[in-house]
Amino acid sequence: MATGNDGRVVVNGAWPDDLSGRQPVALLAARGVDVRCWKTGRVIAQDGVDVGKHLRPNLREGRIVLFVESAESGDDEWRAVRVP
Repeated sequence: MATGNDGRVVVNGAWPDDLSGRQPVALLAARGVDVRCWKTGRVIAQDGVDVGKHLRPNLREGRIVLFVESAESGDDEWRAVRVP
């Protein structure tokens, strides 16, 4: 984590760990989380993301990033993925 390029973010400042299930990307952005497509790296700036049981983004290049993949329910829906 010291390199700013590894690790999962469990606590993000004063925000509580209260997000689960489907969340709007705008809310995640307001909490300082970038949402990116896992396969292409494309920034997702709108739509909804199923974050699962808890929001667990990653630290990449000094930024908090939630990697997602397209959900089977449609093009405007995304699902968080755990990255290696």
